Amino acid sequence: MMDLSILVTPDGHLDESKVVRTEEINKQKNIDRLSLTRFWIDTEQGSRSFIFKPSKDSKPIRFELWLQSEVLPRLENVHSPKLLASRIDEVSNVFWMIFEDMGQIEPVFNYEVRIKAASKMASWHSLPLDTIQKQQQSFMPLIDETMQELCNEWATYAELLQDAGITAERTDLFFRKMMELNGSFPDEQVVCHGDYHCLNLLDRGDDLIVLDWEFIQINSIYWDFYTLFDMATPRYVIRINKETRLDALKEYIDQRALMGWKAPPDFVYHYHMYGLVYSAWILRLLDNDLKAERFDRDALLRQRREMTEIIGDCFDVIVPVG
Repeated sequence: MMDLSILVTPDGHLDESKVVRTEEINKQKNIDRLSLTRFWIDTEQGSRSFIFKPSKDSKPIRFELWLQSEVLPRLENVHSPKLLASRIDEVSNVFWMIFEDMGQIEPVFNYEVRIKAASKMASWHSLPLDTIQKQQQSFMPLIDETMQELCNEWATYAELLQDAGITAERTDLFFRKMMELNGSFPDEQVVCHGDYHCLNLLDRGDDLIVLDWEFIQINSIYWDFYTLFDMATPRYVIRINKETRLDALKEYIDQRALMGWKAPPDFVYHYHMYGLVYSAWILRLLDNDLKAERFDRDALLRQRREMTEIIGDCFDVIVPVG
C-alpha cells in the first residue's frame, strides 16, 4: 500500500495534481463538520477510490485511532472502513484522515437490512463495559430521565397520546405500568453504537458495513434498537412495521444466545415499553416543532404519522386491546 499522506498538501488539502478526480460526498451543515470527499487515484491494479475526511481539531482523529485499535478488532464479523492515513499537527492546525472506500452509500430501509443489523449488534453488546474508558454524551436524555419527564408532565403527554389515537383508558394503563418501574427502567447496560440507523449502514449484499461510531457509549441494551427501528425523523421515511421489529428482536436474541447470553423473558415487552417512552417524548418535540414552524411542515406531518404508527405498535404489546 502506498503512503497516502503524499496525496495531501502540507496545509491539509487534497493535492489535485495527484488525484484523478474528486467528488463531495456530503456537506454536513449546521453541526460544525467539514464535508467528506471521495477521490480516485491510478494504481497498477487500476483506479481506486478513498475517502478524505478533514477535521477542525484532533479529537475525531484521536477517537478514530482508539476505535480502530481498541474496539473494532474485538468485534467478530463486524466491518467498518479502515483508517489508512491521518495527520495531527497542532502547530499548523492541520487535521485529516483517509479511509478505505466501502462503496456508495445507498440507504436501504427494509426488512433484510434491519435483520442483519440486529444480528451485528450482538457483537458489541457483548463487549465488557470497561471497553469505553470515557463515556460519550448521548444526543437524547437517558431512559430514566425521560420517564421522569413523562411522569412530571403526565397531563400533557396523555393528551398527545390521545390525539395520536390512543384511548384514555389505555393511556392511563401505560402511565400506571411506567410508574410501577419506580423511576428505574429494567435493562442491561451495554456498549452501544449510539447512532445506529440505516443511514449509518451500507448494505453490500454479502455483508453489512457499520459506519460512524462517534456516539459509541454505555447505554441501555434497547438504545441501539430504538435508533434502528423507531426514531422517526423529518429527514427521511424510516419504514418500520411490527413484523420487522419483532423478527429483528428475535434475530438478536438468537445471535447473542450463541455468545452465552440468555434473554430475560420480558425482553420484547420491555423494548416496546422503552420505545413507547421515547416515542411519546419525541411526539412532544414534534408538536413543538409544528407550532414553531420549524422544518418543512409536510415532512413534520409525515414524521407524526410515522410516530403515530410506532406508538400504536408499542401499545399493542404493552396494553393490548381487549
